[in-house]
Amino acid sequence: MGVLMFYYSILGFTLPLACVLTHAYLTERPLFQTTELGYFWVTVGSMVDVLTVGTNIIAFQCDSSGFLSLLSYASVAYAFMFDVFVFDVIMTPF
Repeated sequence: MGVLMFYYSILGFTLPLACVLTHAYLTERPLFQTTELGYFWVTVGSMVDVLTVGTNIIAFQCDSSGFLSLLSYASVAYAFMFDVFVFDVIMTPF
């Protein structure tokens, strides 16, 4: 589990950084030009991610991994519903 968390943290740092730097390069805008509300949502998302990783570690240590893996796929459905109902994102195939 430790090796998995190592790669999770590496990917969790490098992929968003690459996206932010690419966006800043392509749009020629400053890197972190956002509002207080944007910083608030980034902070909330970071705290939720830290709590999720911590609880997943504890859960995998205490129970069978098959059942827990099934529960982790439910987060995809929750993310989709959050996009549609909270952020009013319209999903299109292109």
